[in-house]
Amino acid sequence: MHLNFCRETYVKSRYPAHQFILAMKLTILITTIAFLQVSAGTLAQKISLKGNEISLKKALQSIKKQSGYALFFNNTLVEQAGSANVDLKDATLDQALSEVLKGKPFSYTIIDKTIVIKEKPEGLMDKIIKYLAIPITIHGKVTDDKGLPIPGATVLLKDRSQATTTDVNGNFFMQGVSDKAVVVISSIGFLSKELNVKAEMGTITLEISNSKLDEVVVVGYETTTRRLSTGSVSQVTSKELDQQPVSNPILGLEGRVAGAFITQTSGYAGAPFNIQIRGQNSIANLNIDAGAPLYVINGIPFNSKPVERTVGAFSITPSISPLSTIDPTDIETIDILKDADATAIYGSRGANGVVLITTKKGKAGNTKVNVDFSSGFGNVTHTIPLLGTDQYLSIRRQAFANDAIISNGTVVPTASNASDLTVYDQHAYTDFTKLVMGNTQHQTKATFDISGGDQFTQFLFGGNYRHESTILPTNAGDDGVQFHLNMQHHSHDNKFGALVSVSYNVDNNAVPNYTLSTGNYGLPPNFPIYTNTGAYNWSGGYTNPLAPFNATYALKSNNMVTNATLHYMVIPGLDLKVNAGYNYDNVNSTYIAPIAAANPAFNPTPSVTLGNNYIKTYIIEPQATYTHTWGKGKLTAIVGGTWQETQTVQPYYILGIYSNIQLVNSLNATTILLKTSGYTDYKYDSGFARAEYAWDDKYLVSANIRRDGSSRFGSNKPFGNFGSGAFAWIFSKENFAKNLTWLSFGKLKTSYGSVGNDKVLQDYSYLSTYSSAQFSYGPTTALAPTSISNPNLQWEQTSKLDVAMELGFLHDRIFFSADAYRNRTSHLLGTTPLPPHDGFSSLSAANLPDGAIVQNQGLELELTTVNIKNKGIRWTSSLNFTIPQNKLAAFPNLANNPSYANSYVIGQSLNTRFVYHSTGIVNGVATVQDVNNDGKITAAYLANGTGDYIIDGNSDPKFYGGLDNTISYKGLTLDFLFQFVKRTAQRGDLLGYPGTANNIAQSILDLPFKYSATFGTAYPTNFYSYYTQSDAAIQDASFLRLKNVSLSYNVPQVWAKKLRMSTFQVYLHGQNLLTFTHYKGYDPETLSSIAEPTLRMIVTGVKITF
Repeated sequence: MHLNFCRETYVKSRYPAHQFILAMKLTILITTIAFLQVSAGTLAQKISLKGNEISLKKALQSIKKQSGYALFFNNTLVEQAGSANVDLKDATLDQALSEVLKGKPFSYTIIDKTIVIKEKPEGLMDKIIKYLAIPITIHGKVTDDKGLPIPGATVLLKDRSQATTTDVNGNFFMQGVSDKAVVVISSIGFLSKELNVKAEMGTITLEISNSKLDEVVVVGYETTTRRLSTGSVSQVTSKELDQQPVSNPILGLEGRVAGAFITQTSGYAGAPFNIQIRGQNSIANLNIDAGAPLYVINGIPFNSKPVERTVGAFSITPSISPLSTIDPTDIETIDILKDADATAIYGSRGANGVVLITTKKGKAGNTKVNVDFSSGFGNVTHTIPLLGTDQYLSIRRQAFANDAIISNGTVVPTASNASDLTVYDQHAYTDFTKLVMGNTQHQTKATFDISGGDQFTQFLFGGNYRHESTILPTNAGDDGVQFHLNMQHHSHDNKFGALVSVSYNVDNNAVPNYTLSTGNYGLPPNFPIYTNTGAYNWSGGYTNPLAPFNATYALKSNNMVTNATLHYMVIPGLDLKVNAGYNYDNVNSTYIAPIAAANPAFNPTPSVTLGNNYIKTYIIEPQATYTHTWGKGKLTAIVGGTWQETQTVQPYYILGIYSNIQLVNSLNATTILLKTSGYTDYKYDSGFARAEYAWDDKYLVSANIRRDGSSRFGSNKPFGNFGSGAFAWIFSKENFAKNLTWLSFGKLKTSYGSVGNDKVLQDYSYLSTYSSAQFSYGPTTALAPTSISNPNLQWEQTSKLDVAMELGFLHDRIFFSADAYRNRTSHLLGTTPLPPHDGFSSLSAANLPDGAIVQNQGLELELTTVNIKNKGIRWTSSLNFTIPQNKLAAFPNLANNPSYANSYVIGQSLNTRFVYHSTGIVNGVATVQDVNNDGKITAAYLANGTGDYIIDGNSDPKFYGGLDNTISYKGLTLDFLFQFVKRTAQRGDLLGYPGTANNIAQSILDLPFKYSATFGTAYPTNFYSYYTQSDAAIQDASFLRLKNVSLSYNVPQVWAKKLRMSTFQVYLHGQNLLTFTHYKGYDPETLSSIAEPTLRMIVTGVKITF
């Protein structure tokens, strides 16, 4: 249904997504053909198979391959059935099936060319034997494939009469067990194993599961698998991150995570980005990262907002994202927590979702050295075609001719108002777009790490160097160096364990503070950059596009993230743990503007701006975890607390005039014009508890509760209580589903809970504040109040409801999930009006009226298929598709709130677009409708009864997602990701009115404007906004983008060993290679004409392991 809806929508908008629909059809067609191959048979009936401890699943797959018959069985039950010794030679199909199923609880049926394996019902004799069985005591040890013990593995009798778990050394024992019983051993992330019992079970090795259902995901303060998770969690692994030439790991999530809408704000190195997990929950952004999720790196909260903009009255631009200092190749997994069950454990910090980043750790085994070197280049994906010299000058002449008629001949071109027509060479041409953003960006990266250890102690130490230049006409760029170390140790009895990790990053970003605009790329095409003497040209009132590059800009940052975790097992099942962490992020900023960077006509002085900002975060989290198994049930409980303090400091911000460039950093040699500083201290503490209960791994229940206190709220309400509950039912384990051989997995789950939010507020928002006044009392500078106190300021709260279904077909070769969510945010934080006698027009931080609610709801669909899986070749596809909806559900007395009455409408999105209704361009002049019929055009909202603006949709995406394909053949792997977004936006080619003194887009000439060179009420330029602010200027900004292509080849190990290497890989990565869109601006992702567009990147490299 949704795919049909998408197709109809694309056709109506004439969006070029037929390529995407065609790609989807081809994928489905090829997938269908691939699955048909599964059932294609041959006449071969003789079966030969020999081996010891062959798993039942592997034996059945061998029979399927040799016979050519299709094969259906319950994947979970067969995987639990253990292994067998098989010796078959030229056996018939019946003989082969009887032999491999001997002693197993299965029967088989052959229908035409299809084999169906069913669970065998327990017969009377089985029950008698079971009743007369002799009880014994069994014991054994469970390890992984490296021989390391697996503590906490579940050891369960198949009849569910008894269960236990392995101890810290992987050992288990169980008394009173029937000697005819079958034991099932399982653990998170491993394949289950089913064995006949005996007194001495020996060492039992579990294999790591390759099923996506058994991938380990991090949820709160513990791990689980997708199979057993009750919450909504998405995961991106190091494999996907390594394929992308991005310096910011969050950009590696674009198009890969359902429910996470991520956009770049600019294409320069280290640029900030926007991310919304399941929509915008808050109505106001009183803080610069109010809508951002909580980021946690190895258990430590990490600041995501630009450090240089966190505190203080002034800061240097452009800004740098702190997350760009985290090396993506150092990351093992990124888990995105979305619903209440997954986020409520984080309480007040999880309202906007949680992003958990787990870095790589050392593994037991021989010491390994990994080296990765890559180099590549990038350029702008698309530019706006502007007018050439002849066309531009022709329009300018026509514009002056039109204006002469309007002004009765008083408006004529002169050297002061039209130097492009009267002074400059009429045949000269410069492509200023290419000049200011036509450089090739270069990227070089080198990483290494050393890892190893034994079963008790493991370590990993590594580092990297990264250089990125820019598309701007300068040699400046971004250089970063990172080192990381982690060590983990546990005692010989596995009771005590410790983990320490340290990451230190140094980054020097010298990308210029240069804003793209029509003032540089939109200069007249015949504007001379230099004068006859070789000096910069500033004539005609224009700004020279190259002069600003004489200024020097630098953001030097130091970022350290360190944490230590200690745990001790008091008794089997009871584990005490404490996690402590420290994050220090320091940025020194410098901007040096010499006289040569400015227009000499204004008598500029050489200026310098110096700034320093840093953030220190401390956190301690003690925890106790208890796990116990009773028969078919397993309980896991966690209780703990959090103490966190974040100090945000601006020691200084100085603007001054320097006299000697060599002494530019010396305050003694600088005349200070402005100085300021800032400091805030944020404190947060809480207590939390989580309980999970699993019955037969079929019925799963979980609950969270947390009480949080924040220093951002008033003395009357500093604490908030949050919690959630969730339930999941794995119905594929029910008896009625066991005979559905085509259904390998089925789960229904739901969750509901509440989380808080204090990120909307700045620190001390509840206090009365003062600032320096513009006057003094004698020698003392006066203070003036800037806000009044609000002791009743309380938590913003989001209630989250989630309902989901997960289905696996044909041994999980097809996996589908549908997740419907609804978030409702109340106690909204924002600005509220005050009576005039209070001395302030509004309270800058307050809870909006009771009943004001923001709602986000949506549907997330995910489909993963294994299209081809046979010897040598494997093809998998993964599709995620999100349909979000945001609206202001309620706001009592909205019309009387001046802060929001002209911004929001009840029932509409928080990002509603208000525009005039265009009535066309009449006689060359833009016209709009007087919608409220008051005889005048008013720039206010019709919906609120104040003006002529109508609602024309919103800027939210209608839907978005990604389609990823991975094809591997022997050592060759090809991965390609398509990202798609459906939305509308204002035309991106509205660079100026035709005929004025700046160049314009060629596409604007399709509009019948009357050319004009003069601004004023009598001229058509006065009504240009009637077009740019009308529904006529709104266009389809949807796009389909080939986001990532990765081609890699692993040299055969035989060849690698001859070179004394363990592995050797060569690769080619591409980013943003192709974009299909009708958007007329630079980039449909940034939707900006002043920000650098996203870049097309191509990188090649080698990876070597010694």
